[in-house]
Formats: sequence, structure tokens, C-alpha cells
Amino acid sequence: MNHGRSRTDFAAVELDPPAVVSGSSARPPSTRDACPTKESSSLGAGLWGSRLGCRGGGSIGLDAPCRPADNPFASHRVEDIAYRYNGSGPANFCLQLQQLGGRAAIVGPKGSGKTTLLGELAAHLTGEPVLVRIKASSRRPWRSARNQLPNPVRPNHVILIDGAEQLGSFGWYLLLQATRHAGNLLATLHRPGLLPTLIECRTEPGLLRSLVEELVPADTSILGPELDDLFERHGGDIRLCFRELYDVYAGRRSFEF
Repeated sequence: MNHGRSRTDFAAVELDPPAVVSGSSARPPSTRDACPTKESSSLGAGLWGSRLGCRGGGSIGLDAPCRPADNPFASHRVEDIAYRYNGSGPANFCLQLQQLGGRAAIVGPKGSGKTTLLGELAAHLTGEPVLVRIKASSRRPWRSARNQLPNPVRPNHVILIDGAEQLGSFGWYLLLQATRHAGNLLATLHRPGLLPTLIECRTEPGLLRSLVEELVPADTSILGPELDDLFERHGGDIRLCFRELYDVYAGRRSFEF
């Protein structure tokens, strides 16, 4: 570790909530409402071990795609994955944040786990957390950030800025002025420079394989040969990899086996 900076190799990611399929909850379950089992699959038990168990359509021909709640790559399942620390844990990073004056950034490309780590570190910091999310689609990012900040910002506040790279130079200046009295300021950024770097997040194919194994251990041997290509196709963005896998299990698309 040099100059208070840490590099972490492993990170979990958040997935945007999938669309919810409407329908009455009182309707009796059927093969279209839940993932098929080895016993109910039209493939038969003999072929079950060589195919994805919770997928419809595509080259397999099942007519029972996963409903959103059962999809192993649904947001509520992905969010349960903890950040993969490499070496130092959250307590040590919180200590480093104080050594940096309570102002620092979590730096990394899209889909590398910055948002997940931001939330985990917030739980270990002393003070009242205030999460400010700045969406890439925001036409006025500074106004969006300002509307989410408490008024006034006090020393007991821990300001967490997710998507700070959306702010321009003037917006960033206004944000720093508005949060100057906060006890801590921690932001996620794609590139270093605006704040001292607390942690650099990055991904690798081994991380994707590890996360997929945690989510669908029974299908890892089937998906495994495709994961390196999936990782490369999405430029290392684990979030996008999970979105494609969600679609695979929902029957919207298929892998070639």
C-alpha cells in the first residue's frame, strides 16, 4: 500500500431491478410461473445436468422461463453478494479515510463494485449517512445532488456521493462548498484526481467466475467456458455481464453451447 492508496481486485456489483411481470398472486403456480425442476423439465432427467435449469426459450426450447423473483441474477440476489476484499477490510479503509482528512474517492470503471463498496463502508463510518445518487441520465447533475443534500450539512453527516463523475468542474466546486462542514465525504469516480483515492476497484475474469459460482453453483460447469468471452464482450463490466445472464435465464437470449 502506497501513500494511503489501496488496490482491491475483487468487488461485488449491484444490478438495476428487473422489470416485474404483472399478474395475480392468487393464480395457481404452473410451469410458466416458476423455474422448472429436474422432475418437471420437458428435457427429462437425463438431459437436465447438461443444460441450464432455470431458462426457457433459446436453443434449449423450454417453454418455462424464469419468473423475475426466481431468476438467480435478479437484483435482490445480486445485492446479497458481499464486496470481495483483497487484503484490507472495511475497518482499515475507514481508518484510512480519516487519515485522508475524511475526504476520499472510490475509483474504478463501470461495474467494478464501487456502489456496493460505498454502501458497505457507510455502515462502518461514525455519523449519519446521506446517500446522494447522481444518475448518468440527469440533465442537471448538480441540482439533483443539491436536492438530495440535507440543509444545512452538519459535522455529524457522512455524505456518500454515488456517480460524482457526472458533475462538471463547476458542479464539483459547488458540491465541495456545500459539503465542507460534513464529517466525511466519500464519492465514487471513474478516474482519480478530484479527491484523494481511498480504493481502486478493478475486475478480472476470475472475479466473474467466482460470483457466478456463488449465484448458480450447479450451472458453473455449463456457463464456465462462456464467461471469459462474456467478460471481454462487456469490457469487464460485471453489472452488464449479470444483466446478460439475467436475460439468458429469463429466456430472452441464449448462449451457444
